[in-house]
Amino acid sequence: MSLGSEDQEKPKWELWDELPPEVEDKLIEGMAQHIVKRNLGLIAQLTLETLSPVAWMGAELGMTILGPYLEFFGVEKVTALFRKRENLKRLMDRIDELEIEKKGKKKGKKKRDKK
Repeated sequence: MSLGSEDQEKPKWELWDELPPEVEDKLIEGMAQHIVKRNLGLIAQLTLETLSPVAWMGAELGMTILGPYLEFFGVEKVTALFRKRENLKRLMDRIDELEIEKKGKKKGKKKRDKK
């Protein structure tokens, strides 16, 4: 039982592969939480909506030309995420959901404070 054998058994994600669905979900959730936590929901929505026609092309170009550099900076999985056009929509939808939840919590808190 050596450490090397454990690493060989685990499949490694490669830049040209699609991300596993659970990794996509985790990235989308993490980005959406990060955006909403910092009150950047509207700005993020506008930016994502504006860039959506070229996001796929940018991701493909980035993975092709800048792949090794993206891996160095740790953004290769985020870039791979946007190779699938539907992931951009999923991210925008999740930001919307979190914004609605956040507004609902604020309203509930204000009602409790008035009592």
